[in-house]
Amino acid sequence: MRLKYIFLAIILLGVAVGIAPAVPAQKSAVALTGRVSSEAEGAMEGVLVRAKGEGKTISVTVVTDSMGRYSFPADRLAPGKFNIDIRAVGYDLANPGSVEIAAGKTSQVDLKLEKTKDLISQLTSAEWLMSVPGTEAQKNQLFRCAACHSLQPIVQSTYDEDGWITTFARMRSYSEQAVLEHPVSLPYTVSVQPDHAFAKYLTTINLSSASKWNYELKTLPRPTGRATHVIITEYDQPEPGRLPHDAVLTAREWSGTTISASRLSVDSIRKLAR
Repeated sequence: MRLKYIFLAIILLGVAVGIAPAVPAQKSAVALTGRVSSEAEGAMEGVLVRAKGEGKTISVTVVTDSMGRYSFPADRLAPGKFNIDIRAVGYDLANPGSVEIAAGKTSQVDLKLEKTKDLISQLTSAEWLMSVPGTEAQKNQLFRCAACHSLQPIVQSTYDEDGWITTFARMRSYSEQAVLEHPVSLPYTVSVQPDHAFAKYLTTINLSSASKWNYELKTLPRPTGRATHVIITEYDQPEPGRLPHDAVLTAREWSGTTISASRLSVDSIRKLAR
């Protein structure tokens, strides 16, 4: 008899669970949302939209979905005035501006993009590595340069072979704390063997013998699908232009789960350039 009642209780419990009303998942409050589009593409997926509070040192970036929509969760933007900018290689924000975020309210700002007139300034070191001609061995040497600074100064330079030999010696005399704008010399002398082969190679990818590059500038595709479900937080470096040798970047899904954590290094640049 006891067993009969146990079975009956299990059946009733199953029925109760089956007919229980579903509780809808609560959506996170949104502080800022909008749509990104351009005449060339219409709604644009994979555009990085960044909000930075005026006078602040921290910025937050989200990515547009397949409909060109973006949303900043309310817990990531405190009330105040924020400057808005974007990153989409090949495009600029047509009307840069700011938006006021109020507590408990959702602000909407639709963004219009236009074709850029300065693609060069938008290219990352990974994209320069993709673009420049050269063997794997030649490009491997460029990875060392990219560990300290962008490759843009190299490709925009007009140094001939002798100029590069002099530059190699000067660069090797700087410490890892140095940046192009603020060189920091080592407290000891470094002996550098002239690398004429690398110097000659660099003259084939810079502007020493031509007014423009004779190779196609290649860009990486914008993120799509699940890759757009991230929130990126950036912290300003103490000195503008400084590129730390070990900077940890993290991105998390809307759910809050960390989906990537990578170290900005020679290895990460190498993987992007493949």
